[in-house]
Amino acid sequence: MDEALPDRQLVLLGAGHTNAHILRMWRMQPIAGVGLTCISNFPMATYSGMLPAVLAGQVPESAMQIDLVRLCSAVGARLIVDQVTGIDRRNREIRLREFPPVPFDALSIGIGSVPTTSGVEGADEFAVKIKPMQTFLERLRGHLARVQARRGALGGAQAAGSAADRLRVVIVGGGAAGVEIACCLPGFLRAHGFESQEIAIVAHSPLGGSDLAEGTRRRLERHLERRGIGVLTGRRVVAVTRDRVCSDDGREVPADLTLWATGAVAPPELAEWDFPKDDRGFLRTDATLRVVSGDPVFVVGDTGTIDGVSIPKAGVYAVREGPVLWHNLRSMLDAGQVPASIGPGRFDPNRATQRGDARAVSVENAAERQGGPSRTGASRAGASRTGAGLDLRAYRPQRSFLKLINLGDGSAVGQWHGLSFEGRWVMRLKLKIDTRFMEKFDPGRLVMAEGAAMSCRGCGCKVGAEPLRAALAAAPRPIEDAALLESAGEHRLLASVDFFATPLADPFLAGRIAAVHACSDVLACGAQPHEVLAIAVVPEGNSLTQQRFLSDLLAGARHELERLGASIVGGHTIAGPRAEIGFSVVGRPMGTVLLTKSGLRIGDRLYLTKPLGVGVLLAAHMRAACRAEDFSALLRTMLDAQQPLIQATVRNELSAATDVTGFGLAGHLLEMLEASQVAAELDLGAIPLLSGVGSAVAAGIESTLAPANARNERAIDVEPAYRCSPQFRALFDPQTCGGYLIGVPVDREDAWLAEVHGLGYTPGRIGTVVACPDKASARMRVRGTSSLALNETR
Repeated sequence: MDEALPDRQLVLLGAGHTNAHILRMWRMQPIAGVGLTCISNFPMATYSGMLPAVLAGQVPESAMQIDLVRLCSAVGARLIVDQVTGIDRRNREIRLREFPPVPFDALSIGIGSVPTTSGVEGADEFAVKIKPMQTFLERLRGHLARVQARRGALGGAQAAGSAADRLRVVIVGGGAAGVEIACCLPGFLRAHGFESQEIAIVAHSPLGGSDLAEGTRRRLERHLERRGIGVLTGRRVVAVTRDRVCSDDGREVPADLTLWATGAVAPPELAEWDFPKDDRGFLRTDATLRVVSGDPVFVVGDTGTIDGVSIPKAGVYAVREGPVLWHNLRSMLDAGQVPASIGPGRFDPNRATQRGDARAVSVENAAERQGGPSRTGASRAGASRTGAGLDLRAYRPQRSFLKLINLGDGSAVGQWHGLSFEGRWVMRLKLKIDTRFMEKFDPGRLVMAEGAAMSCRGCGCKVGAEPLRAALAAAPRPIEDAALLESAGEHRLLASVDFFATPLADPFLAGRIAAVHACSDVLACGAQPHEVLAIAVVPEGNSLTQQRFLSDLLAGARHELERLGASIVGGHTIAGPRAEIGFSVVGRPMGTVLLTKSGLRIGDRLYLTKPLGVGVLLAAHMRAACRAEDFSALLRTMLDAQQPLIQATVRNELSAATDVTGFGLAGHLLEMLEASQVAAELDLGAIPLLSGVGSAVAAGIESTLAPANARNERAIDVEPAYRCSPQFRALFDPQTCGGYLIGVPVDREDAWLAEVHGLGYTPGRIGTVVACPDKASARMRVRGTSSLALNETR
């Protein structure tokens, strides 16, 4: 299937409730000719409504998480996890810390808000802020561990429940979130070893927030009093130290743990973005959620303020904005108001005529509100001549909404139109609403139905070993990872070539992965990559999108090659049905002796420098079945070229190595054994696996190249009971940017290990080289234990 590049780009900046709705709708109704990119600081989004239930132990942590890696894979969107450094309005680009600029034809900004600590001494250092919520539980656990460590360092046994043993907690902020945390936190603290607690709420505003009905507030006060949770309202916190919270009336509240759950302020990056802002620093929009400056930019959730509308910063409004935003983005992109042919920085709001029913808001009014002139009759007539029109709907915030406050004991307090109520049925209602909302973003419900098998990318798209070996049978000399180019004197050169279909949708990441992978053949021979020629197949598209794609692809490659001391000196490109990238790498030996496949000797220890499972996880990612945490670990592993480890291997005068790539560990080890005329014994329990591989294998997921690689089973002696284990199946898994398999003589093992450990590497010993058996015997013997443990690493 052809994979043409899209002509236009819709970018979601942030993955809050509103933008998450766009991702969901994209799976159902993608816009033709438009690519969707989501940019987030984290690979996971969180639903704040579920946090109290997680703290109380009522639901698992995963219940509050939206896995953006899986969600974007399921809907066909590109996910970029990076920090935004700026927005270029003129060129319509998002500037990022690590990735190249991302162009947009339409943009939705929804990066939320942050708790304010302005003017509070020590708050940034000693308080644990609720936001960013993606890291809150991790930071909370870290703080509790430090409290335990300090108490342990003081020494002496403390009676359980005594004042000295009690954990003193202060929650700064008395809104609904602060009350829920106070009620639900005890369960979390007990699970982390703090049986005795003393909890207090300190707030400037009334308990539960100023919009809470008095009847609801009284219910909350009774519950807090019954549980011994102190409440101090009408006070401003002025300082936080390691062991206390100080208020403006001179009071000091003891605190081993201070949680910060105050009201919302604008994220600091908004100040750097050239869009109109309100007096609090939030981005101004009209009723359609579009910025009042007329750019093709929408702002949603806490990040935006609708002119003339005063509503609290609450997630319920962001949820309701979703359908309006989706309609307006579709209208803008379907109407072609921001086509790529206009050119970057040439968007003219005067070309857009907004029309529709009474809910439509005109561009003229937007211009007037920001102090600019309204459009003239001539400009309106000009817009009419273009035949263009926008039907942008206005968002009308609800006047009231259902409030449900989790009390942490299986019950909840609710409020609807001023009426308050409570009970276990209220908590069941809350869990039902929250669960139903989160189910909308379950990638398993959005992923495409199983059809024809999806061909894997990366090394998973290689030709199998058997046809390749047969085709190369007439080669005049043994095939190594890289070819030694004969030359006079000391100027020896090694050359290798590698290319594949890009395994990821993002061209920058694809370029990085391809460069690391291509250089591994030269590094495996003990050579330093120097000059590189690039080969690229760019999908069909207009000249601007092709230029962008190729630029990002090569930028990623250069990012890695420069770290390895190599540079691109030339190359060739063609247009084709899908993206493919490869490199011809020329290198120079690091030492006098090259590392070869034929250098194994009987008694050598076999070491593997990276865990296995790349092919399995890439196949899972294609099916939206690779979790965000596993995908992050996968990327870190793939992008580690391990050049210093190879340099140490050369310095220790080892002689046998290869890179573990497309044919899997079994295939590449068999190549070494045959070239060295030896055999090997492998310890199956020592085979390291990437996190998530075990569950993927159990689900029947594998690379499309794995069955061809598994034909090597006939050369392996293994008990039938182990053949279905994840470790054994991983022996045949194709590795893109895989690790190195190194033979280490016993007399050099300690020195080599000491040096590579000092460099931060922990290669695993997986087996031993033994004498070659008779021809009827298998060249590789694999042993395990009856209780084979799953050795997964992150």
